[in-house]
Amino acid sequence: MPSYVNKTMRPLKYRHLGEMNILRVPHRTATILPQLQDLMQQLEENGRDSCEVISEVLDNIADTLR
Repeated sequence: MPSYVNKTMRPLKYRHLGEMNILRVPHRTATILPQLQDLMQQLEENGRDSCEVISEVLDNIADTLR
């Protein structure tokens, strides 16, 4: 059983990702979220702002659709 951060029920390995909210998401999205959390955690541990990096990637994807 993984260790959890107090009161958030988030595994300790995701402790740098900020507050957690419980949301209902489609199953398809829920299967991708653990991979996204791992990637964001690695970015944060390497001193990068994970939200900024993800935003840049999403902007790049949006640009290809225009």
